[in-house]
Amino acid sequence: MRISEKDRVAVYLSTLDIDDQKREEAMSFIVGYDSYVDTSLPEVDLELKRVQEYIDEYDLTKKTRKEEYIFRRYYIMFYARTNLLFSYEKIAKILKFSDHSTIINGIKNHKNFELHKDKRYKEYTKRERKHFAL
Repeated sequence: MRISEKDRVAVYLSTLDIDDQKREEAMSFIVGYDSYVDTSLPEVDLELKRVQEYIDEYDLTKKTRKEEYIFRRYYIMFYARTNLLFSYEKIAKILKFSDHSTIINGIKNHKNFELHKDKRYKEYTKRERKHFAL
C-alpha cells in the first residue's frame, strides 16, 4: 500500500518539534491542506501493523548474523524509512534493536546492495520485494 504524498508530508511534519499553528501553516503552504492531518492516519497504522506482523511471522527480530535475516531486515528498514517515513528510533523499536545507529547503517547497506545490483541480496529479499513494493 502506498501512502499519498500529502499524507507523507503530514506524517513528517508531525515528527518536528513545532506547535500546531506552525504545523498547519506549513501543511497549507507545502501541500495546500485546509487543515492539519492527524498523525494517527489509518493508512500508517495499518501499514505499521502489517510490517510488525510480517516481522513476527518470519522472526526477523531473531538475534542472528545470517545473511538471510540481515538482508531481509535491511530491506524492511529501508521500506519503513522511505515509504512510511518512520523515524530511525521507531524502526529500531519495531526490530528490537537497542538504538537507531543500526538502522542508519542498515539503510546505507541496502542502498549499496541496490546500487551494485547484488544478486545474493536480491535473492534473499525476494519475498519482501513482493510484500512491500518500493
